[in-house]
Amino acid sequence: MNKNPPNNTTITPRPIKFAYQSPIPHYWYQNNIAITITTTILAAYIPYCEKFFIKNVKALRYKITNPKLLSNISHFVRQESFHSREHLQFYHKIIRPRYPALLKYPIELIIPALIFALSSKKFRLSVTAAGEHFTAVSSNIFLSTPGMMDNIHQDIKAMWQWHCIEEIEHKAVVFDMLKELNIGYFSRTCGFLVVNFISLICFWRPLIYMLIKDKKLFSARFYKQMFQFCFTKPGIISKIIPPLFAYLRPSFHPWQKNDYPLIEKTVIELNKLSDSKAQHVYLRGDISEKNDHVEQ
Repeated sequence: MNKNPPNNTTITPRPIKFAYQSPIPHYWYQNNIAITITTTILAAYIPYCEKFFIKNVKALRYKITNPKLLSNISHFVRQESFHSREHLQFYHKIIRPRYPALLKYPIELIIPALIFALSSKKFRLSVTAAGEHFTAVSSNIFLSTPGMMDNIHQDIKAMWQWHCIEEIEHKAVVFDMLKELNIGYFSRTCGFLVVNFISLICFWRPLIYMLIKDKKLFSARFYKQMFQFCFTKPGIISKIIPPLFAYLRPSFHPWQKNDYPLIEKTVIELNKLSDSKAQHVYLRGDISEKNDHVEQ
């Protein structure tokens, strides 16, 4: 099976900055309570996950000798730095004004903090590889499922599409580091289990807080929408489980699934969204970075 990216694949850091100038509806994702809240929780955690991933990659980068992989690592770090920056801005501009206590008391982070404090650099890299697999699978679903990206506020839609295409571009970088450093199947599997365990425990407190804040905790509409989101339309659970658990195959490699055409399709769609200078420069990936303080 193919373990190399398609020939036309490149990892291109695109230092776009999103403004969110037009009014943003409270339930900006298809006016759907369940999907908006779910993606809001994801967006709130992303800046901290990205910084954690960058730290783990940089901690072992000095052991990599493959020039191509070293180049990919550098591009990976820059992409993740931009993702962290833009999601942090999204949090401060859109999420925090509506949910000011969302991350004020993140007691759910105590368990992962203890796990990571007691683990080795190589194990933390295994966790990072599994986290990157989760984001790549999620990105594929969001970009490929018909109707999944319809009826979303345009500014936010562009931000998520930008993030998704870059997650697909660099989906194999950390996995290739595991191979280069001879980090074996057992560590890779344990990293996968830890990522999914942490994802579950980190979801519930923010969810309950947001439902209480919006007075939707006992809303039949919310529970109907959550059931549809998970099991019927789009049925995210049935879509995510097979590719997610493919990671446990001993012979697995991220590029066994070529979803690079999704990048090309999404870039074309983004070009149609707006004639603004910012979006066109972003698609070329050539914004000046002199004033951008990002990880290298």
